[in-house]
Amino acid sequence: MLVPFTADDWPIATCLHGVPTTTLAGIPLHDASDDDWAEVAHLVASVGFGLIELADSHARIGDMSASRLQDVKAVFDGSGITAPAVHVQRRSVIEPGKGEQNLAYAHRTIDAAAAWGMGVVSTGLHQPFTEAQRRALWFWTEEGARDPEDKDVWDLAVTRLKDLGRHAGDVGLALSLEMYEDTFLGSADSAVRLIEEIDLPNVGLNPDVGNLVRLHRPVEDWRTAYAKTLPRTESTSEASWLIPSPN
Repeated sequence: MLVPFTADDWPIATCLHGVPTTTLAGIPLHDASDDDWAEVAHLVASVGFGLIELADSHARIGDMSASRLQDVKAVFDGSGITAPAVHVQRRSVIEPGKGEQNLAYAHRTIDAAAAWGMGVVSTGLHQPFTEAQRRALWFWTEEGARDPEDKDVWDLAVTRLKDLGRHAGDVGLALSLEMYEDTFLGSADSAVRLIEEIDLPNVGLNPDVGNLVRLHRPVEDWRTAYAKTLPRTESTSEASWLIPSPN
């Protein structure tokens, strides 16, 4: 097994969940000015990070023009910040009524990530919060969307994620699939089975077992989950492999 990094030089990226998604003026960060993005880059650098994982909660790079994408990248480059990964969140490719739209968006994000020079695109099968989840102090204490026990839907997930994986591989990227409760990536066995059926060398798991152990109901032992899933985080592609942050 080829391991590109050692314990001494393994890169650690921070997410931007501590950064508001809108400016003080109420402008979504996605549409914010270079000066606003420079403040974000400065904050990241000030706490000692040189790597970030972008999420589309802050920047929908798949919806940016080529010139705007490079402008935002230049802001981070100017602060010595590298973005090795982007996370597409709550845009399930099997979301009822929106699966095809979300699939197209994920493809655009892959192209944008490649243009940026990233190494990893992360996504999952979790869907937008329900209204009850939005109102809750801890959203996971309320019932969210569930993937159905339906072979046709499972097969659709495999087909569409394989489509994304092939696209990612064609442009030199790894595709990371985040474990998340009540989805086809919601248990170790199901997540591993999904990866096995996708069967692409550049597609692996983000074993975010934290999304499972936080639940207020019986869950599988985290040691067992890790034993099953950690071997499937590996990517044999040429892309740098980073495990994205939880969300």
